[in-house]
Amino acid sequence: MRSIALLALCACGSKDSAPPAPTKLPPDEVRPAQDLGVDRLPQPIVDLPKQQSFRLLDPGTGERALLRYAVSDGEITTRIEMTISSRRMDNGTWSELQTLPPIRTALAAAKAGPGQLRARPLVGEIVGTATPEALAYLKGWQASESRRLTIGFDDRGQLGPIAFADDPLGSRSREALDDLAQRLLTITVPVPEEPVGIGASWRVVTALNQRPVVVKQTATYTLLARTAEGWKVGVELQRVGEEQTITDPSVAKNAMVDLVALVRRYKGTFEVTRDRALPTGTLEIESSMHLRMQPRTGPVVEQILEDRGTVVLSPSH
Repeated sequence: MRSIALLALCACGSKDSAPPAPTKLPPDEVRPAQDLGVDRLPQPIVDLPKQQSFRLLDPGTGERALLRYAVSDGEITTRIEMTISSRRMDNGTWSELQTLPPIRTALAAAKAGPGQLRARPLVGEIVGTATPEALAYLKGWQASESRRLTIGFDDRGQLGPIAFADDPLGSRSREALDDLAQRLLTITVPVPEEPVGIGASWRVVTALNQRPVVVKQTATYTLLARTAEGWKVGVELQRVGEEQTITDPSVAKNAMVDLVALVRRYKGTFEVTRDRALPTGTLEIESSMHLRMQPRTGPVVEQILEDRGTVVLSPSH
């Protein structure tokens, strides 16, 4: 269960309410194996990520101007460092808060042509003593390390298809592509089609795979300042995963794991430079995930996991 939870939390923001208390079925309510419904029909495959809406909420005040990227032909590397603290509730008891060592990754990117980047995910590292939990957080990134890829990225900063040079159709890289997409959707800043002034805000809704579950991301951006070189943008993102069965190879065949609910929020400020695909700045993270495990024998087990931390983007030289 811990490994499944870490896979779901690997890329990490405040909660509206306290998470539900765990429950445990009494022995006389334990269902026999043939009634568990473990052999459910597979869930339909949906092509994700998929942008569902992009809406300008407020055009802002003062002089309006178009916000547009002009990514440099030269390769620029951005370092992404995550710090995280976690705790878990099992059978009504919270574990002590565990702080993981910082986890550092980096992405080198440059313009590849109209609406496209060429990129290289660099080798990630754990700053300090590697723990099993920290290694689990890094695992998704490692599937992309040192592989060359192209990323759809237009002059409004909207993401398009991602493809590895060594697997252009993605037949061997589905999990790695999903992991990269959900990371990029956290740290890129798309901009409106319309000219906007200071104080402008816009909202982008996207469905995506945040393995091993499907979530909806609602991202709200606010233009705080503008110069000829770029923009300062306030960022608030929320990812919500509704109840669904977790279909993941790490789930035991004699058990079924359901996501009851997942809520993750990110909040912070990014400095966007027009010639760089990735911004710099910091996002605060807060996340809660509620899982239910139904074994073929024994009681239903409920588990809640909470994370808090930061993601810091900075230039790498």
